[in-house]
Amino acid sequence: MADDLPLRNVKRGTALLVTCLVETLNEIDPGARARFIARLDSAYAQTRDESSDLNSLELLSWTRELITGFSNTEGQGLPFFKR
Repeated sequence: MADDLPLRNVKRGTALLVTCLVETLNEIDPGARARFIARLDSAYAQTRDESSDLNSLELLSWTRELITGFSNTEGQGLPFFKR
């Protein structure tokens, strides 16, 4: 499990970086967040259907959770920048 920590940290950092970009774009272009989430959902579905790459699916899921605050395990919470 300890061997997974560096990869987990990279995935979390990547999800946070993307979240920052999406929120910044949404300030300039309201609606950018909603369009991004729609594309993210599509990418998740395509990746899930075409691959067994759990790392990619987890990264996509974490990014969505940080932006929207919704977790499949915990339900609706606060988005990252509203905590």
